Amino acid sequence: MVTRRPDGAYLPEYLVYSYHIGRDSLMDWGAIANGVKGPIVNLKMTQQTTTPTRQKQGGGLNIKGYADQALSGPLKKFRQHLTKDYGHTILIVKDSASSYKGEAAQKAWDKLGMKCLHHPPNSPDLNPIKPIWNVLKKQVAEAPDYPKKRESL
Repeated sequence: MVTRRPDGAYLPEYLVYSYHIGRDSLMDWGAIANGVKGPIVNLKMTQQTTTPTRQKQGGGLNIKGYADQALSGPLKKFRQHLTKDYGHTILIVKDSASSYKGEAAQKAWDKLGMKCLHHPPNSPDLNPIKPIWNVLKKQVAEAPDYPKKRESL
């Protein structure tokens, strides 16, 4: 059912913007320490759904997924490796992603006994892993016949 005036077919208040980029996206998590490369994990995102009004919902990483897939597994093992082999104390630097917030994520941080260093939002220059992600993205994009689908990676 359309609810607009007959003469309002192309008025902005009756239009819903839709943009399709035509490529898949993925979300990876990684860790680094002083001179030590940690794991890179391809995170499984929630399925995107469409409401009856054609609005998109979901399709990202929720708090529980982040806690289960990154914190409780790979980060815990990486921390154990650093502590055992290098004697490093770990201080986590995290940005303002919504997956890092909330009770489930905080419980996982507390359970692991890790201290977090919060820095201002929109400050990638203060997060040491951001330049590494940029290098990785550039290398993938410059590769001949670089993969454009998630399954190809």
